[in-house]
Amino acid sequence: QKPAGPATVALPPGRYAVRMRTDDGYRERTVEVAADTTASVHADDMADGELIRVAVKGSADAWLNASVGGALTSGMLASLSYGAGAEARLQLPKLLPGVLGLAVGFRVSDGQVFSQYEVEARLGWLWRWSPWRLSFGIGPEVGFVVVVQNDLPDRSRRIGLEPYFGAAGEARLRLAGPLSLVLGVGGGALVVKTISRTSAVPRAAGFLGLAFDVL
Repeated sequence: QKPAGPATVALPPGRYAVRMRTDDGYRERTVEVAADTTASVHADDMADGELIRVAVKGSADAWLNASVGGALTSGMLASLSYGAGAEARLQLPKLLPGVLGLAVGFRVSDGQVFSQYEVEARLGWLWRWSPWRLSFGIGPEVGFVVVVQNDLPDRSRRIGLEPYFGAAGEARLRLAGPLSLVLGVGGGALVVKTISRTSAVPRAAGFLGLAFDVL
């Protein structure tokens, strides 16, 4: 890569392939450089070649990226301080500007009075930037949580559907090839309906897992 006009490069003696990209492919020439000599390369002296397009490795250029790992959320009730479980995520980096993602999680909360199971689904969009082998993303999320409460004081079971609105952020570290380590955080509010009223309950979440490009 060079700007317009001539350019000079100092190299050890050896045999080199000089390649110039064009709109339809490339032009190339092999040059032998001896000690204490110079060699000039002009575009007109280079042979034409057809550019073979290949996919660049990395989640930012993949059509689909999947991740799985452990998840932890704050509880939606005073008697249930947190919920722990697992989460799977799918991301489509090329469907829209930014990254469109879907997350599905399952968590369990155990309290002194009753236990609670949660199945959560969220749809989000991330604006992502990538310095070096790291990438960072942040954006809004919406979703819902299916709540199943067992062993209530009256021996009954309650099933509810709680909408969720919030924002999410993530950091990714490229480990090797298509494999990355992912740390995600999120925060927002659940719209929880009880017998007496409907209220917004703050909710924080964390995720740690491995991601890989599948397409």
